Amino acid sequence: MRFLDSVGHAGDVALMAHRIDAKYAQSRLLSESTFGNNAAIAARAARRAEAQLRACRLLLGDG
Repeated sequence: MRFLDSVGHAGDVALMAHRIDAKYAQSRLLSESTFGNNAAIAARAARRAEAQLRACRLLLGDG
């Protein structure tokens, strides 16, 4: 049995896949902003990551 099959119905699988994609994208931004060789791209990645973090905080009511 695959992991996503054990989650539940199709909506749960889609939600889990979306969450995994979002976590991967966030990790790429943080990696690029921390370890990137191009200062301009690293700065842009850091700004984007911070903007996404602010949006998440607002959605959670912590903003």
